[in-house]
Amino acid sequence: MPYRLRDALLVALACAACLAVFFRGQLLDGFTLLLGDRHDGVIELSILEHWRNVLRGTEAWNRTAYFWPVPGTLGYNDGYLAFGLFYGLFRGLGADPFLSGELVNMALRALGFLGMQALARRLLGLRLGWALLAAALFTLANNLAIRASHAQLFCVSLAPGLALLLTEAVRALLAGRRRALLGWGAGFVAGFAVWLLSGFYMAWYFVFFSTVALGCWLVLAGSEARRAL
Repeated sequence: MPYRLRDALLVALACAACLAVFFRGQLLDGFTLLLGDRHDGVIELSILEHWRNVLRGTEAWNRTAYFWPVPGTLGYNDGYLAFGLFYGLFRGLGADPFLSGELVNMALRALGFLGMQALARRLLGLRLGWALLAAALFTLANNLAIRASHAQLFCVSLAPGLALLLTEAVRALLAGRRRALLGWGAGFVAGFAVWLLSGFYMAWYFVFFSTVALGCWLVLAGSEARRAL
């Protein structure tokens, strides 16, 4: 079997195993018990249904129906844009709103697994086994598992992929590769905009952490590396 195909199968199997562990409750009870509650969970589903209507062209993107006719009500809560794009797909395939909402959570965790695996390989240069371990630890992190009823926290799944885009943009900048800088940079800006419209404070923490990490790097990197930057 070619190495690339074998590696892809290992990544897919590891991702599926992590999702099965994280969502074991839903899988074992046939999706009759879902994450969320009668308050935050219902609010989230109403906004996801809003994005489905936006994709169908029946609602303005920035006004949710439950405060009609007040304008600009999307900003009253987390925007859930990234969630809504997945949700529209699952609803289009025939899933009901509650099942679609749970499938969105699973899709985001899968996206986080794949992003962390790619980040570990490209940025840290880890071998496949170690990269899969890093992705598994990120996906199964207990701090999200015990607060998974707050679906907006699943936005952290976007962090590895955006970190990879940002890293590649910085590499292109330092190497003077303008086209690559434009491509990676545009991808990061678009992805970060989606993140802000999905769960604002998770995106804010990403900026906060990145700023602190940059400060630490500037202290530790040495004068030659700082001059290069």
